[in-house]
Amino acid sequence: MNRNYAIVWLLFSALSGAALADDTTRASIGDSRLTAGDSVSIEEPVEGNAFVAAGRVTVRERVERNAFLTGGDVTVSAPVGRNLYVAGGDIRLDSTIGGKLRGA
Repeated sequence: MNRNYAIVWLLFSALSGAALADDTTRASIGDSRLTAGDSVSIEEPVEGNAFVAAGRVTVRERVERNAFLTGGDVTVSAPVGRNLYVAGGDIRLDSTIGGKLRGA
């Protein structure tokens, strides 16, 4: 299981670098979604995990599993089915979390 997360984080790091050249970069691995950019908004339900890095992150639709969010301004206004891991300058939580919340 840790190996899978390591692979996802490596891909996520690569996407973060690619986002500097473009507004938003997206990829999917199975049911999970990886997104990086200046301003990222989750507008459609995510059946797996959501990995997002952006200056501004907004979650407007349900994430069924875990959400890993980092940004200057992070807003979660839709349910997260399992755990929420969030780091940001300004964090707003306006919904329910099915598991644990870890934030910085």
